[in-house]
Amino acid sequence: MGLLINITGILDKISAVNEAVNGFVWGTPLLILLVGTGVYLTFRLRLFQITKAKYIYKATVGSLFSKNSEARKSGKESISQLQAVSTILAATLGTGNITGVATAITAGGPGAVFWMWISAFFGMMTMYAEAVLAIYFRKKNKAGEWTGGTMYSLENGLKTKSKAKFLAKPLGVLFAVLCVIASFGIGNMTQSNSISNAMKTNFGIPLAVSGFAVALVTGIVIFGGIKKIGAAAERIIPLASLFYIGAALFIIFRNSDSLLNAFNAVLSNAFSFRSVAGGVGGYAVSRAVSFGLRRGVFSNEAGLGSSATVQASSDTAEPVIQGMWGIFAVFVDTILICSLTAFAVLSVKITALPVEAAAENITDKPSLVVLSTSSEVFERDAAKIPLILKKPLDEADINQSFEGMTGKAYGRTVKIKASRDLFSAIAYNRYINVAVLRGVPRTDAKGMKILDDKGNPIIEYAEISPVGGVSLVTTAFSEVLGSYAGKIIAISILLFAFATLLGWSHIGAKALEYLLKEKGVTAYKFIFTLFIVLGAVANLELAWSISDTFNGLMAVPNLIGLILLSGTVVKITDNFIKRTAKKGSKNIKPMLSAFEDIQAEAERKKL
Repeated sequence: MGLLINITGILDKISAVNEAVNGFVWGTPLLILLVGTGVYLTFRLRLFQITKAKYIYKATVGSLFSKNSEARKSGKESISQLQAVSTILAATLGTGNITGVATAITAGGPGAVFWMWISAFFGMMTMYAEAVLAIYFRKKNKAGEWTGGTMYSLENGLKTKSKAKFLAKPLGVLFAVLCVIASFGIGNMTQSNSISNAMKTNFGIPLAVSGFAVALVTGIVIFGGIKKIGAAAERIIPLASLFYIGAALFIIFRNSDSLLNAFNAVLSNAFSFRSVAGGVGGYAVSRAVSFGLRRGVFSNEAGLGSSATVQASSDTAEPVIQGMWGIFAVFVDTILICSLTAFAVLSVKITALPVEAAAENITDKPSLVVLSTSSEVFERDAAKIPLILKKPLDEADINQSFEGMTGKAYGRTVKIKASRDLFSAIAYNRYINVAVLRGVPRTDAKGMKILDDKGNPIIEYAEISPVGGVSLVTTAFSEVLGSYAGKIIAISILLFAFATLLGWSHIGAKALEYLLKEKGVTAYKFIFTLFIVLGAVANLELAWSISDTFNGLMAVPNLIGLILLSGTVVKITDNFIKRTAKKGSKNIKPMLSAFEDIQAEAERKKL
């Protein structure tokens, strides 16, 4: 018993330290640095994502329609440009595009969507710079595979800067260590846990079965190397994206009459010029900016440096072309998929009753109840109400009278309780006016429901719990798709999260290769596969939180490198523009690699 208490105390201390560090890592200072670096690069590169938008389209999506598309070609030990961007999207697209957006809206209001767009706009140039440096400073390993990424850009790039030379190796090693640790959490356990819980909730598949199945398929793919990972990502990402995009568009189309109001809510809440200096207006704006920027960065990972490892594996010879694919990846992740989630949630109207009315007919099935019946947030005569409010709930408006209330469940009187996290969730998610009321059935020793003589479950008590994350998006989809909504969301999570596992397995393996050369990479892949099973069945909140901290810490060395090497990015970009412009000179030597042998090889490839 003493040992158990001691271990618990140690874990509590670790948790407290991690919480403090995490609060800084994902707090305002680093958030400003992340977005600020994107702003800095955007202006240093003269609004490249706007001024070269037409060329970016032709070099990326537009190039896929040409008969001999360079974007689809791959080398013997490299992947095509399309496979590279698919693998990048595999690592960034995930539950964050569903749960992250929902959290941003419920906590920051509709205006958070606008600030997600802002973070994506500037994040495009952060991702662009990461990709350009990844191609320019990459090398080949003994197997003839491209090996590169942020750790190589830091070491090989900063070596050329006399005043920053001493930072080259330490920052490269620091980034690689953080990357390996983060790959087991953000890139592994959180994803397998999301898959297993979604499969259990919607299809009744046991957690362990999902874990072993996903681990088996992932192992088969990742032991095949980057070629198999790229090939799998090239198939999964378009399928997952189209599946989810189709469902979201259907929701939006069915609620098209509310779309204009949703868009107006985004813009008005983003700025809320009335009382911006203080009061509700200032509070609303600050939360919209904070949650919008934060979730935008979380979603596309621009500035964290993780995607550069995959960018370096591309078969392209031109750093700028791969940089354009980086811009495309941010556009798809945040501007497209996150926006579709947001407008599906913002445009839908749901059926919900006051707690008193819903309490008259409690079942073991969830039903939506209204948190506040104030006339300002709830139209009593309306058949349906918006899922998301235009302004935050005032705590005084929230109906807490259900504490101690009773209701009727299959003819029996039962007590109504608030879940342990209800009021903390309400305080955090101030823009949602509904919760879930559900009767908790009595069960036997085997966990089976105990039924009454009429075949109905005997309800022990009724519980009111918050709506948020996946459940919020499922609620919005359910209003149109009914019982199919949960299954559609579950399949989307399965595809996105599985693709994330593939992408991060490569990112972590290459970081370890940087630290130990080729030693240990096979063992890493085996351990990575085992962690998928662990993540699927365990409750590892502390491990996930620690990994989240390391994931955020990766941004620090990466952003230092991007700022110090921004001049190199500008030179490579200007060199490309001068060579490819209509009146450009064909005699200008291209800047394709920092290394003479690779430069010569790239020049031969371009002939």
